[in-house]
Order: sequence, then structure tokens, then C-alpha cells
Amino acid sequence: MNDTALRFIIYCSMFFLALAIISMFILLIHRYFYNRRLSKKENRKNILLPLIFSALDDPESYSTFKNSLCRGDDIIISEIAEELYSKLKGDYLERLSVLLKDSGLKDLYKSLARSRFWWKRLEACRGLGFFKDPDVIEDLNILFNDDVYEVRLEAARSLVLLGQSPSIKELFDKLVNDQKPPGKQVLEIFESLSGKSIDELLDVFRKTENVNVRLIILDALGKIGDLKAIPIIIECMESENPALRVSAVRIAMEFHDPRTIPNILKLLNDQNWEVRAQAARAAGVMKLESAIPFLESLLNDPSWWVRYNAADSLYKIGKKGLAVLTDACKGPFRRSAEIAMSLLIEKQNWTGSLNV
Repeated sequence: MNDTALRFIIYCSMFFLALAIISMFILLIHRYFYNRRLSKKENRKNILLPLIFSALDDPESYSTFKNSLCRGDDIIISEIAEELYSKLKGDYLERLSVLLKDSGLKDLYKSLARSRFWWKRLEACRGLGFFKDPDVIEDLNILFNDDVYEVRLEAARSLVLLGQSPSIKELFDKLVNDQKPPGKQVLEIFESLSGKSIDELLDVFRKTENVNVRLIILDALGKIGDLKAIPIIIECMESENPALRVSAVRIAMEFHDPRTIPNILKLLNDQNWEVRAQAARAAGVMKLESAIPFLESLLNDPSWWVRYNAADSLYKIGKKGLAVLTDACKGPFRRSAEIAMSLLIEKQNWTGSLNV
């Protein structure tokens, strides 16, 4: 290797070393100021929090709160409001809304709603959910028709929380993809619908064959808890789609309606292991003594989850189920004996040994 090439390698090494040191130095400076901003923000939050509580308890102290505001407090107040919103009710929610208006947040979010940047419109959707004013509802309805899915989703969430939900059909048209299972946020929106939506949900269910739509409606019906949903639940238990059968059994557990018992017993022998597992769990939740012979058979099921749910349900059913578990521990089937003994040990009800 000649001297020129060696010098080139040395210079390149020194250059990259210097570059690495400079990058490290810049990173340390950035981290320092980032931590400093976080610390200042947390300190400011600790100052604002008692002032907000005081303003909520005593509306006459609004002026004290407003006079204490500094530039940049709107973001911190918004974060505090988001934490408090689900914990407040009645007059306190109204006072929180007034307090946020006095802080200038309503005007800020209304201006963001018209931004050309979608992430700012998304932030507006979240913030506008604190206000029930007609102009805010109008802005949220416009955002519900946004070209960006995330914006539509957040606008729908805020409208539902404000009790101004779009029609069920509109929610499905704007938020649900026929080809993909619904995400958690979509499910939460439908689950937070009020009982006033029950008839519309049932109507949409009857008019669609889309499995994703039906799964969402089942979840919503379970949260609403109206007995009008029972015929739909039974229909889904008899569906050819295993996902619908699983969901229907899960929802049936929340109702404890005797009309669903024959279907639950039938599904204990379903070809799909997830359906059997869910049906076995339902038998325990509903304490179905009529399911004991089926559960005893499922203790030897090829699926561990089915076996465990069957054993757990026998335990929950009570004395008769406990007797079956005890006998299974000494029975001829190893899988039945192992799951029964494991369950009894877990519940601290077994001191014997495996006898197979």
C-alpha cells in the first residue's frame, strides 16, 4: 500500500471519528433540552392541576385560574382535560368545558380543524370532543367526512362521546372496511353507543351479510345490554361462520338469558375448538348444571383451552361439577386427569396424587 492510499484511509478515519463525536455531542445537547422541556412541562402541570380542581369546585375562582395562564399552557391544559374527562360527570363536565373555553382551547381547535395538514385536523377532532356547542358539532361533522381515515375515526369518536352520533349506516360506511376485521378503536366507538341506537343496529344487522359488520354489531349489542338482541345472538350461534358463533356465545354470557341455553349446549360439541372453548366458558359463567355431561367429555378434548375452560366451568358450577373433577383425577384418561388435577391445585382444592 503506497503512502497516498494510507493517508487517504487515515484522513477518512479521522473524518468519520470527528463526525461520530459531533453527532454524539448534538444528541447529548438535544437530550438535555428535551429533558429540560419535559421537566418544565411537568412542573407547570403540577402548578395548573390544583388550580383546575379549584376552578371546578368553585366557579368563582375561574378568574384566578385564567389570570395565572401563561403562553403554552393550552397544550398542558388539554392533556389534563383528557385525563379528567372520563372521570367527571354532571356539573363538573360543564364546568370543565367552560374552563377550556376560557383557556382559548375551543378557538385553537376550531382553527386546527381547518388546517391543510391532516395531523392537525386529527388533533382538532380530539380537542373539539370537550365541547357540545352547535358550531363544534358542525365542525366535527365536516371532519367526519374528511379524506383521511384517521381523522374520520377520531371525529366519529368525539361525536359519539358528545351524544351526537352520526347514523349507524354512516358510521359503517365511513369507518368499516369490508375486507378487514375492525380495529380496536372502531369497536370502542360502536361499544360506546347508547341504547337509543339499538333499533338501528338491529336493522343494519338484518340487512347485511358482511361478517365484519355483524361482529361489530354483536359487540355493540353486548355493551348496550338490551334483550331485543337475544334473537340476533341466537341467529349468530347458528351461523356457519365460526367467528360469529364465538362472538355470539361471548355476548350471550353477558345476558344470562335462558333462551340461549340450548344453543350453548349444542355448541359444546362444535367442530371448531374456539367455539367449544367459548361455549365451555359460558356454561361455567351461567352455572349450567345441564352442561355437566358435556363438560366432563371436554376434559379429554384435544385442545388445551377447551379442556381448561371445561374444568374451570365444572368448578364454577359447584358441588356436582367438583365431584366430576375429583373423579376425573382418578379416571382412565390422562388428559382429563391432568387438567382436572391442575385446576383443583390452582383452586387449592386438591391434596391427592395423579392415579393413571
